[in-house]
Amino acid sequence: MQLRAYLVYCFIFCLTINVNAQLVKFSVGVLEPAEISIPAKIETIIVAVRNCNQGPNYKYDVNADQSAAQLRSLIESTQRYKVETGVIKTEYNVSDVNTSPAPLNWEEVGRIVRYDTTTLLIVLEKYCQYTSNSGVKMAERFWRIYDYSSKIIFDEFDQHVVRLQYQSSSTPAVELYAKRILMHWEWVNRNYFKKGNYQMVAAYHCLDSSNWIGASELWKLAAGDSLSDPKNAGNACYNLALYYEIHGDIKTSLDWIYRSTRLGNQLAVYYGKFIKERAADTSILRQQLSQSQGQIPLSIDKTEKFNREPKNKLGDPEPHRVPPYLREARRKAQVPNKDDPH
Repeated sequence: MQLRAYLVYCFIFCLTINVNAQLVKFSVGVLEPAEISIPAKIETIIVAVRNCNQGPNYKYDVNADQSAAQLRSLIESTQRYKVETGVIKTEYNVSDVNTSPAPLNWEEVGRIVRYDTTTLLIVLEKYCQYTSNSGVKMAERFWRIYDYSSKIIFDEFDQHVVRLQYQSSSTPAVELYAKRILMHWEWVNRNYFKKGNYQMVAAYHCLDSSNWIGASELWKLAAGDSLSDPKNAGNACYNLALYYEIHGDIKTSLDWIYRSTRLGNQLAVYYGKFIKERAADTSILRQQLSQSQGQIPLSIDKTEKFNREPKNKLGDPEPHRVPPYLREARRKAQVPNKDDPH
């Protein structure tokens, strides 16, 4: 119940445009779990740059330090960990852009984390700039995460992204990696049917005042009339699947999607694939929330533009700017929703 109340606030939505005569499209803020779960015992994270010799003409690139500083800032924004930065001086050669450095030995890792089993080490092992075969200027960042307590490297991530042509203290590639290791917000697209019988039209007007409960009752009436108007009933079932997803009840949402598809709604087939992914994510998110100790989910208030599509399960590669009311809703995310009937 606590998770469901939390998820209700993960779905703060913004009505945008009419897609066509039947559908209304809106953008939704969704809380996504981290791909890499940081152990609950971790209290301190050290973000370090590995300073290496990359050939006779190599010149140290300050972009590596800037990347580490940006990742530190993003981790600190969650108010969960104490974060430090540093430089690891090691001697090794990287002459090929496709070659990754060997991992640090565990004695070196232990020295860096001061032999503290509650400290995690994130290392930018390699940063280099190069030109691809097609003439595109690229930048590579190779990250590793060392857990000294278990002596396990539980993440290796090699990023190859287009180099930005403007100078900025914020690098989308680093933001992408931060999303990999932290719970974060994503913008996704959703649709609902607004036309049909009088119940569907009345439900549409309920949403003018954000009365989702009233709309859901009307959709249930429309969904019950599957014999005389199966198309309208299928659309109503689709809308109910959306309603229950917004209220954090993914299982019931899947039930309504199944009913919609049986009534011939092809959009429900497409929508169902995403809800199944969300069902898998919810179990991971539940575990991460239980270990979060008050962690604030990562929120990146900007449009991302780079060649590698971020982890956005509904395919919107450029999330919209976060409006002020969404920031306020996130601040109140721990407050239960009194209007939630579940």
